[in-house]
Amino acid sequence: MIRTRCDAASAILVLAIVVTTSLVASPAAVAADLTVVVDGVQSTKGTVVIELDDSAAAWDDKASAVATGKVGAREGSVVYVFRGLKPGTYAVGVFHDENGNCKLDVNFLGIPKEAWGISNNPKGLRKADFNEASFTVASENLTIPIHLVLVSWVI
Repeated sequence: MIRTRCDAASAILVLAIVVTTSLVASPAAVAADLTVVVDGVQSTKGTVVIELDDSAAAWDDKASAVATGKVGAREGSVVYVFRGLKPGTYAVGVFHDENGNCKLDVNFLGIPKEAWGISNNPKGLRKADFNEASFTVASENLTIPIHLVLVSWVI
């Protein structure tokens, strides 16, 4: 009887260790870093704001972003890293918040007055849909370039 209790206790302990180890080890094994390289920054004023979305709803501001980040503006390019992302489909939107008001300023027609960019650098002067801007993050780290666009004739 004592031996049975010990065997049962040992089995429970081993099971607990296996479950705990798999819960702790699994996320780290599949987490990846996403490095976003933003070029075309034309001044040192303000910050470059970066938003990471994982759904069309988030992309269309109907759900929360997965993460956001800011980096001080520097002429040329800036880099921001989203760490520990689970594998999935994502899209990134960026804008240069030169005046520090934490929003993309637009004119009366809704055209951005500040430089902006989207993952996959789609052509055209419109906001791409989630499918056009999305990319896949697997278990390995990924770097994506985003070029800022500023339509100077609308300012």
